[in-house]
Amino acid sequence: MSFSENIKHLKKPVFVLISGSSGVGKTTLISYLLDSHPQTFQQPLSYTSRPRRDQEERYEFVDEATIQSLFSKGELLNLDFVYGTYYGVSKKSLTEITNSNRVPIKEIHPDNYHKFESDIFRSVTVLLYSSDLLTDQDDQQYPPSRRSRPKEMFEVQSERFDILLNICGLSSEQAGEHLIKLIQCCISEETGHSALVDFRNMNGYNKIAPDFVDSKRVTTKNFHDASLVFWTDLLSNLHPKRPIIEIGPGNGWLFSTITYKGSPIYGIEISGKMKADYLKSCFVCSARSMPVKSSSVPLIVSSLADPFISKWLFLEVSRVLEMGGAFAFTTPSNIWAENLPGRIRGETTFKLSTGEDVGVISVCPTKDELNTLLEDTGLVIASEFHLKLPVGYKEPISIAITRVASAINVDISELAIVTGYVIKKVPR
Repeated sequence: MSFSENIKHLKKPVFVLISGSSGVGKTTLISYLLDSHPQTFQQPLSYTSRPRRDQEERYEFVDEATIQSLFSKGELLNLDFVYGTYYGVSKKSLTEITNSNRVPIKEIHPDNYHKFESDIFRSVTVLLYSSDLLTDQDDQQYPPSRRSRPKEMFEVQSERFDILLNICGLSSEQAGEHLIKLIQCCISEETGHSALVDFRNMNGYNKIAPDFVDSKRVTTKNFHDASLVFWTDLLSNLHPKRPIIEIGPGNGWLFSTITYKGSPIYGIEISGKMKADYLKSCFVCSARSMPVKSSSVPLIVSSLADPFISKWLFLEVSRVLEMGGAFAFTTPSNIWAENLPGRIRGETTFKLSTGEDVGVISVCPTKDELNTLLEDTGLVIASEFHLKLPVGYKEPISIAITRVASAINVDISELAIVTGYVIKKVPR
């Protein structure tokens, strides 16, 4: 179902609120969406008391007395005061837009988001930013007229936003089309709000971090041992000249175990308490928004990527990968996950050495489910591997694995406990 069709079936109309540091490109992005998708997006009639900056601005420019009068008469949804200027959105205009099955879109400072939360709208809040930390560059430039303003570090408060969009390396068309997919993902997500999923994983893995080593986690060690041949074969044949990214390096099993003499490795890690010493640098952030320039990375890897598997992840991986680039990852196999007694679909529980049970997200898709997640991302499955414990395996095997083998009446040596995928970015 297309985005335009999807919004017609929502219980509440969507209102897209765009924010970001001054000069990052909010106006340019909104203008692209309005001009290129006039049947989908429309900017509500908005008033401001500031002077016009350029002819492309879509405001009604009035004096302070006029905008205050409109608000006092109840004609404006809000009256915001930002950088010495008043702003307000017409209620009548919003009603007309939503009645026509269009999506109102507007630049709003996040400090004023609460004014747009209501039983009437399903607000989708967007943070626009631009950074490429692999090269220690901030792509964001301030126009001379705005350089006196303080730089607003919205990105350090990512939980405030439904969508985090790094536009570094994207044209206005690419950014606009990518944002449409993210909005679609946001309003149709089934696994819960992405920021809440991140928050749960961050809290969970912060607790798990001291115990997250093979010597304390038998099941994890079994998964690692089953996937060793996959990673050895893959990485022995890949030596990209530019940096690669590892999503969820944890305490550093992958490149501490596999000999790799290629380019520098950067980590994307949700938990700041994990330690992977081989990383050139580790960015503590969500995999749904990497501080990396678009189309700039040849290879992304992730061992046991089940905490991150989502449409969000694949859209972001597609943004970051160069054309022809690959995303290689493993997850616990679907046959193991679906047949483990007591396991809740989409979740897993770690029992810590303290006795505490800690739940985190764990998505182990079938190939068909993965293909569904990859739709309209520009990514396709290049290869799939069903990974078993090595022949003659002598290490202890966890009860979580032996229970599944028993439940489905399969010898442990024949049970594929891990699935490995190599996914490629291809032209659309």
